[in-house]
Amino acid sequence: MAGRSPSHRGLAVLAFAVAALAAAARSVPARQAGPEEILERAARRYSTLSAICAEFSQRMRIELLKQEQASRGRLCHQRPARFAMRFTQPPGDAIIADGEFVWIYYPSVDAGQVIRSRATDATGGVDFQREFLEDPTGKYVVQGGGEETVGGRRTHLLRLVPRAPSPYRGVSVWIDGEASLVRRLEIQEENGTIRRLDFRRIELNPRLAPDFFRFVPPPGARIIER
Repeated sequence: MAGRSPSHRGLAVLAFAVAALAAAARSVPARQAGPEEILERAARRYSTLSAICAEFSQRMRIELLKQEQASRGRLCHQRPARFAMRFTQPPGDAIIADGEFVWIYYPSVDAGQVIRSRATDATGGVDFQREFLEDPTGKYVVQGGGEETVGGRRTHLLRLVPRAPSPYRGVSVWIDGEASLVRRLEIQEENGTIRRLDFRRIELNPRLAPDFFRFVPPPGARIIER
């Protein structure tokens, strides 16, 4: 049988080399995003939203009282600094940031008392978008904690350690691996209280009434300034 011409042999070698390179490329695992990159990606996602709402369930372990509390409700954030956390359990409890003041009203504890502070002075809280997704790597050292399933979604667990004095000892954030949305949040406060929030039925850019973030103190309630 006649041998192949040099040009045919060269093409065969080239084809073999291309196939070998393609197989090698398939065998190299894709680079995994680091913890800081995952957090920054979530921060960018939230920065593109004008508003976000979600149903939440919350569990608190109050170390000083040796008590556990459970609550639930609906939480909304609207850029740049409006926030509402309205509880259905206990009914009527609310935390509202209207852009000027932060109002805290817990009728389940004291129906005649409202706590108010200026939004610019308020530190800490459960407005996770403001606290943990605005310049997150500037405020926190970010550590990876692996992957976990939350609400049927694959999430990246990140642990945040404050770089400066903070109301928190640390924060754990579970970020959706596909949507870059926060699915769970656990805050370890300086007084030992641990607060865990789970989010579901997340709504992106929902339409909110103009007075949604307005709080009117009940008649006769005393307002305590902080």
